[in-house]
Amino acid sequence: MFQINDSTINNVFNSLLEHGNSVIFGGYIRDTLLNIEPKDIDITTHLSMQDVCNLYPHATVRESISGYTIISFSVNKRSFEVIPTLEDFNQKSYHADLNLNSLLFDGENLIDPTNSLPDFETKVIHGLGGNFLKSVTISPFIWFKPITLSASTGFKISDSLLNTLSRNKELISHINPSIKAQDAYRILDKPYTILALQYLASLGLVAPFKAKYSPKQLEVPALQKNYYLKLVLLSYATSFKTISDFIDLFKLPELIKNNFITLISLLEGTTTTSDYKLLNQKILIEHLISSTK
Repeated sequence: MFQINDSTINNVFNSLLEHGNSVIFGGYIRDTLLNIEPKDIDITTHLSMQDVCNLYPHATVRESISGYTIISFSVNKRSFEVIPTLEDFNQKSYHADLNLNSLLFDGENLIDPTNSLPDFETKVIHGLGGNFLKSVTISPFIWFKPITLSASTGFKISDSLLNTLSRNKELISHINPSIKAQDAYRILDKPYTILALQYLASLGLVAPFKAKYSPKQLEVPALQKNYYLKLVLLSYATSFKTISDFIDLFKLPELIKNNFITLISLLEGTTTTSDYKLLNQKILIEHLISSTK
């Protein structure tokens, strides 16, 4: 049985339910079902924009690219986005870009108009009709969403969705570099980075490779949020060319790229340095890599 255990989310959701029909939808439900810490909470409601703003006067209001009014606010460090609508709530499910984002929760029951709940058992990510193609054409920045979801969940991306990504690779060039970099960090921070890299290789975006080991089993505190160290470790688990392509594909900052190249050169003995930080990182990487042999 699906339930919300966070008192802040319950309080906000119940405050909306007291004034009109509302449902939670999308990523919060997906992440909760997968035992992933949700980033934010999306709610659609039959309340008007003014009704919601009266309840949360500190909220900000904006229009989405698709024309929806989005009311955003935070409570106890929890981020909420509320979308007023006159539509039947099931339409929100039918319009979802991906199956994993199509579930609804009305406060009592999990609602699955698209019959996507079994996909959580079969562990597959697919588009709903032509929704993903329509969405990515309007908003190219979601192109990497199936890849980042696969990195988070370990789920397979369906062949039809991979074909959609392959046919629309030109949209990648329209994504803001800072958004690309954020997607790269999401992939690097998740437990199934190698799987995401395999999908990127299958799409011809990075060099193909044969995984030698899972770098996640070697993660230590020093690697947390240190992305060039993670990239060095990944280059030994995959290939230098694969990770070089990854850095270029996602337009990672020059500092990360330069530190990555310097550490690789130190490990291969083609350069030297008096930088104690880099020398200590070299020793750490050597120790971690030796533990895989």
